[in-house]
Amino acid sequence: MTSPELPDGLYDDLVKEFGAVKSVTRQVLSLLLDTGAKCLRVEDAAILVPRSNDSLGFLQSTNPKLTQLDLPPIPIGASIAGFVFVSAQTMSFDQAASAAEFFDEIDKKAGYSTKEYLAAPIVSGDATVGVLTFVNRVEGAGHFTKSDIDLASRLAAVCGTLMDHIARSRQLVDVTLDHLKATFESARVAAGLAAASPSGQHRNIKSDIVEALEPLEARELELIRNLIHSLNGNDSDLVL
Repeated sequence: MTSPELPDGLYDDLVKEFGAVKSVTRQVLSLLLDTGAKCLRVEDAAILVPRSNDSLGFLQSTNPKLTQLDLPPIPIGASIAGFVFVSAQTMSFDQAASAAEFFDEIDKKAGYSTKEYLAAPIVSGDATVGVLTFVNRVEGAGHFTKSDIDLASRLAAVCGTLMDHIARSRQLVDVTLDHLKATFESARVAAGLAAASPSGQHRNIKSDIVEALEPLEARELELIRNLIHSLNGNDSDLVL
């Protein structure tokens, strides 16, 4: 009797669905940025995260340019966002370009002109994991107020919760995909062996295995028995 094979295409379909789970996380962050930009009446909102020990980069932005262009890394030690990341303090500027900490290479590369700038630390647990930025107020909105700064800090707290959940979810998806791959590979091997081996040969192989196991101690046999049960779903007919 041959071992039934898993349906063709099932593995690829499952991997595709798990890929869709990962893409949802980007949609969630987009929703947060779009909502924040609207509430704070700014042209652009973005999430910056560490790209190395000494620089930040754009994870996501309402401005596609900032994630599509090959922009220079933002130095943590020489930028407003870097200061916010290190100090975990929210900062706002009415004329950011005139601030000593302003890093102007992004503006130069993206053809941008930063004026008003509000940056809040994104914290997950005890660690700062990024910076939430809001740039350039829409016409008539005026300068950032104390209320705007408080709202940005609250949005950054929400962002921290989302990013922590996203990181955990992606790790779980990766582990699940690894297990799925191993399961499907084991099933293919089992099906191939069953198809290639006549029942008589199967019995001879089983006898050889039992004979080889006879010298082993009880503890060692118990370990092997547990392994066989875990691999075969407790359906093995090999008695140790």
